[in-house]
Amino acid sequence: MGSTMNDYPDRSFEKIDKADLAHLSDLATECLTDMLYRSKTGQFYSSTDVLMSCLCQGAAQHFVHTDCGVKDWDVVFFFRTNSLYRFPWRWMGNRDFGPSRFGADPDEGQRYSGRRIDVMGRDIPVSHQDGGGQAVVAYLQRNEGSESSAGFWARRPLIALTPGDMRGRVIWEGKA
Repeated sequence: MGSTMNDYPDRSFEKIDKADLAHLSDLATECLTDMLYRSKTGQFYSSTDVLMSCLCQGAAQHFVHTDCGVKDWDVVFFFRTNSLYRFPWRWMGNRDFGPSRFGADPDEGQRYSGRRIDVMGRDIPVSHQDGGGQAVVAYLQRNEGSESSAGFWARRPLIALTPGDMRGRVIWEGKA
């Protein structure tokens, strides 16, 4: 038996479609670009160097199974490891999804007019024969069961946001 709105009044149970993913991708990329511009990390990483970006956590679970609702949007950008600089592991920014049928999280107060977007980045090892999706899957497999961010991401599906031709594809089913 699935969850209902009554079980989680702070979540939206609206269906997520590809247009929502495109809007999310645009906003998250804008946030990433701003964050890189304002930090030392931007000297070594660029939003044009992203292997893949993915929706993860609860919103990704909701996209696939429509069972947990959307409290916020978690987006992670994956980069090829840079030998000169490690991507900061606690690096995170936020954006406002803006007014939409998903509403706003009542726990956020007036801070956001829509659902909050959490934007994160990770550098991951990529072998020359692997594409972005294969590298992300290998990274999640290596971190399954750990208490790291990647371990938590591996418990739920990951949905491709970029590259655009993969948008909406489930690249990881989750191992909850």
